Order: sequence, then C-alpha cells, then structure tokens
Amino acid sequence: MSRLGPLLLGLLLWCLAGSARAERSVAVLPLDAAAGSESYAGLGRALAGMLVSDLSRAQGLRLVERQRLDALLAEITLSESGYLDPDTAQQLGQGVGAELVVLGSWSVVDTAFLMDARVVEVQSGDILSAVDAQGTVADFVSVEKEVVEELLGVLAVELSGAARRQVYAAAPTEDFEAFRVYGEGLDHAFEGRLDEARAAFEAALERDPAFEEARAEVAALASLLEREEARIQAERADATTRKWLGVLEAVPDERERARGFRHDLESRARFAVRSVALEALGRHCQRAEEMWAFLDRHDWRLPEVQGQHAATLKAAHAMGLIERPPSWDTIPFDGPGFSSMGAALFSTSRFVTGLSTDMQPGRGYELVPAELACQEPAGRPVRMAAIAAALDRHGVGGQVPDPQTYPEVTLADHLLVQEIRYQALAGGLDSAARARVETLVARMKGRGHSEFWAMNAAQGVVRLAEQAERQRLARHGLDEQTLVAVSRAVAAGGGELLDTGRPLCEVAVGLARPALVGRLAAYDEALAADQPARAELQIDGLGYGLAYLLDPGCVVGQPGRAEDPLGLLAWVRTADERTRPERAAEEPCRTALEQLPGRAEPANLAAAATPELAAQTALLALAWYHSSLVLPGCVDPGR
Repeated sequence: MSRLGPLLLGLLLWCLAGSARAERSVAVLPLDAAAGSESYAGLGRALAGMLVSDLSRAQGLRLVERQRLDALLAEITLSESGYLDPDTAQQLGQGVGAELVVLGSWSVVDTAFLMDARVVEVQSGDILSAVDAQGTVADFVSVEKEVVEELLGVLAVELSGAARRQVYAAAPTEDFEAFRVYGEGLDHAFEGRLDEARAAFEAALERDPAFEEARAEVAALASLLEREEARIQAERADATTRKWLGVLEAVPDERERARGFRHDLESRARFAVRSVALEALGRHCQRAEEMWAFLDRHDWRLPEVQGQHAATLKAAHAMGLIERPPSWDTIPFDGPGFSSMGAALFSTSRFVTGLSTDMQPGRGYELVPAELACQEPAGRPVRMAAIAAALDRHGVGGQVPDPQTYPEVTLADHLLVQEIRYQALAGGLDSAARARVETLVARMKGRGHSEFWAMNAAQGVVRLAEQAERQRLARHGLDEQTLVAVSRAVAAGGGELLDTGRPLCEVAVGLARPALVGRLAAYDEALAADQPARAELQIDGLGYGLAYLLDPGCVVGQPGRAEDPLGLLAWVRTADERTRPERAAEEPCRTALEQLPGRAEPANLAAAATPELAAQTALLALAWYHSSLVLPGCVDPGR
C-alpha cells in the first residue's frame, strides 16, 4: 500500500469521528401551562411530541425517546410549583445522556395561543437562548412550526429542502380539540390510568379519524392491556388454557423469526395452529401483528400449497389439541378453527378476508377479523385502509378472488367496501366515502354478477350508515357509561347526576323510571351472559327513556332546552324549523310534521287540571317529538 493509502484512511476515520461528534442528543420536555384554563391540561406533552417529530427531521440531531424521558420524569420530584425549571432540565438531560434540553410553556387566552421554548445546555446548565411565537388557537400548528424554525436557528442546524417541506406538511391534526384530548390521553398514560388514556385517544380519533398519532397510541395501549390480560390469564389458567399456552411456547412468535427465515409446509401448518391459539386466548392484537409479519415474509403472495389442510390438522393433533379424525380432510372435525385457518393459507384473499363462497368476509381466524377484534370502532376504517394500501404496495390488490362468478371484483374492492362499512358504523358516511361507493358501482355497471355485487354492497353500506345515525340520535350523543349511570340514578329515584329540585324533573323521573328499570335489568343480564350485541340494544333503549330528562335540563352537566312545560312545548313546536329538506316529503316524516301543531298546542297545557298534569302533557309531547321526528331523521335534533 502506498503512503497515501494510510493517510486517506486516517482522514476518512477522522471525518467520520467528526460527524459522530457533530450529532447532538436533544431531549424535549413536556411544556408547562403558563396560562389558560384547566380544560387544556395535557397540551404540554402533545406539543412536546410535535417538537420531537419535527426536530428529528434535521440531520445532526438525535432526539431522546419519550418513553425514556417519562421513565425518568416519574422518578424526579419537581419543584413545589410543579414546573420544569433549568435545574430539573439539567438533571433530566444528564439522566438520559442528552447534551441539550428543550423546555418551555404554552398559553391559551381567549382565542390566542402562545408558545415559547428555551434551550438548556446540560453540561453547564446555562440557557442558550429562548424563542417564542403566537397566533390563534385554530392556527396552533403554524405557531408550533414557527417555534421549530427558531429552535433550528438556535441549534445552528439547517433542514434540507425535502425535510423542510416535510416539517411544514406534517401535522398530527389540525383540530385543536382533538389535539387537546390526545394530550389528556398522554397525561393519563404517564400517570398509569390506562383505561382513561385509551378513552381519551379514542375520543381524539372520533373528532379526527385521520389522527395517526392517536391511532398509534390506541393500538399500543390495546397491546399493553392485552399483554397484562395474558399475564393474568396465564396465572389463572385451566387445563384448556394451558394447552393453548403450550402452543405459544412450542411455536415461535412470527414477529421474532430471523429475517431470512423461509416457511415450509410444516412450519406454515404450525403457524396456523398458533394463530388459532391466539384467537382462543383473546390475543387479537398480537394475532394481527403476527399475521402481518407472516404476510410480509411472503411479500403478501400466498400460493396454494399441496397438503396444507391435512398438515394443519396433523400439527393440531400432534400438539394434543384434537383427536385424530377418520380422515385428515374430513369436515367437520372435532377441533376449533384449524380447518378454517388451514384453508386461509391457500391464498392471499382467503388469508386476509376469509372470503367464503358467497363472497362475504370471514368472521374468525383471518387478518380482517383479527384487526376488527383488536380495534375500537373508530380505528376499524383506517385499519381496513391500511390493509388495502399494503395490498396495493405489494401489487396483489388486483387479485380476483372469484373469477368465475365475479370476474371484475378485486380483493382491493372488498377491502374498500369493508373500510366504508366500518366508517358508516363508526360515524356515518361523509361525501368522500359516498363518492367512492358511487365510483365502485359505476365501474361495475353492466357487468352482470359483479354489478349485482356492487349494488348489494352499496345498499348495505347505506343501511349501516342509517343504523349508526339512528343509534347516535337514540343516545343523544352520550357515551354508554353516561347513559347507564344516569339511568341507574333514575331507577334509584335520584342522585347527584339528576336535578330533581323542580316539579317538572320529578314528573320526568317518574315517567322514565318504569322503562329504564326494565332496560337496565336486561342490560345487566346481557353483560352477565357475555352477550355484548344484546347489551348494545338495551343501551339504545336507555336513550329513549332519557329523552324525558335531557331537554328539560334534568341531567346535571347536560344543557336543557327549557325549564317549564310551556317552554318545552315551544321547543317542540319549532321542530318544523329544523326539518331536513331531503326527508320532509317522505313518510313517516310528512305525516309527523302534519301532526306537529296539534301535538305542541299550548292550549293543551291550559286544559291540565294540575301543574303535575301540565308537566306530564309537555313531557309526553316531547317523547312524541323524539320518537316521531328525531329518531326517523326527519329533523336535526339540535343537540
């Protein structure tokens, strides 16, 4: 080697070392609330997450993970004020090995939103610089981007053109309320209140279904809660459960296999048995994750393998899960799901959706059922979209599951219908979803059975959307927990959730109680029998009964429409002003609107002999209004 070689090598190593030294570790702490109401609690963690996401796009900076910071924050005692001061920041920075720490605060004053940040050098504890920005609450994303721009200047780091475009294009959500609730979820999770955290993340998703950070937190919590349930399950295992757990010990976790591992007939069969075991144990999130890993290993292309069905049954038999049937191909046989899961391995379409001969999606062991069992309603449409995107990315979305009967219907079409179905159930159909359905129907027009399939799918989606809307109206926008709690208070004749100080509310409780007592008994019975679908129906019934109490303002914390019988009748009488034009001419809306003046006639109150009878008359008119005009969707309820 020439003398130049070692010199060049040394220079290269020196440059690499310099590059390594140039990368600085930065920790971003939760921002403090400088001003604003307590209702904005949690914003500090959410804003810190935005800063981490944006700053991480800059070369030369390495951002400390939130989990590491939270673990250390849980051990550090803050000052009496509860604020993160430079001394605490220095202590945290040393604990996570950061050279620089960013801390700051935010304020909400009326519609104004202010945000500031300071950079602390860990070694010296000095504040290098402070930056700030302000704008409106509605424009909080732009305020955060301005702070990021100034921080990059302080840190002497420049973004590439592509990275800068990504920073300004990236926002977890534009909905400030969704962002606020998401922050509450982060706070709850930090404090170990996992059920409350999950509820908050789901509420953020309901406001903004495209809020991916909230969706990721829901998924992470689902997996965490599932793991905890699995630990408890293992401790209390009976003989059957121990058999399933034995399968998990005997068959490797698909997510943990070596990158280059290739399945053969036997390992595929054992994976199928493991999937059934995960389903039997209720570990749906883990099952979905392992199925994604299995698909990725096969580039989402599952060829039919000779003998797969028999191999799956043999694997189940070898693990002591089923008795040997007369023939390995005999169906049915004495074992749960092994035949179904073995058949699912034949092709991508079966594995993903479990499509049956009538082209209906599977309900048990395939990827779609696993995802649906893992996700809450708000997350289901996006998971279907994620599967469809993966199919497209791997070039298999165009597969035709049943070319003989539906030659134009692709696997991607099925996933589209599933996505929109669950969107309809979660929150109704927006104009974009309706347009996608109409495009699908138009593409299938004149194509025989495929057109019939598309029309049937479109009608089913519309029916689901109408069903979801009726349920929303029946429940008055309240969640299950609130409906049940208020109903129990009514059944008990009072309580802190009810304002029974007015005669009108006393009458309302008396009218509502008989129906609610029966519904609550049926609800409790359904829960005890582990029949969630039946319990759901009873929840709608509780909503019907509470119509007597909500509009008179008899439920604490829920705004009423009027406080006296005459005011209630006046509210009912204005229903024609809230009529939905597209429904006004339809039956039964047209008939109900014709009956409205007589039902809400103030003279009806004058005929009542006592104040109690007057209250009862107004409340019965209110109940008619809800059952005849609100629930059928004839009017906008205005709640």
